[in-house]
Amino acid sequence: MIGNPLYRILEHRVIHYAITDKRVIVQKGVIGRDFTSIDFDKIERLEVNVNTWDTLFRKNTGTLTIFTTTLPYFLRNIPDPYVTFAKLQELSQKARSNTAFAKE
Repeated sequence: MIGNPLYRILEHRVIHYAITDKRVIVQKGVIGRDFTSIDFDKIERLEVNVNTWDTLFRKNTGTLTIFTTTLPYFLRNIPDPYVTFAKLQELSQKARSNTAFAKE
C-alpha cells in the first residue's frame, strides 16, 4: 500500500514531456528510463483539467489527458495547459487530416 504512493511521488520528480512536430514523448522512471511516444494521428480526444490545487499552489498549471485507442495518458503539471491543449488539438487534427488524405 505504501509503495505505490511513494513511487508516484518519486516518479513525479522525474517525468518529462516533449512535443515534437509529429508526436508527444513522455520520459519517466525512478530507477530506469521509460519512453512513451504518442503520434498525433493516434490521438482520439484531449481533455484539460485545472483543479483548485493547480490554481492555488501551482500557478497556472493543469493536467492534459490524451485519449488514444489503447490507453489514456495523463500529462500532469503542464504550464499554460489551455495553450498546450489548443496546440495539441491543432497538431492532432492536422495529422489526422494528412493521414486521411494520404489514404485516398
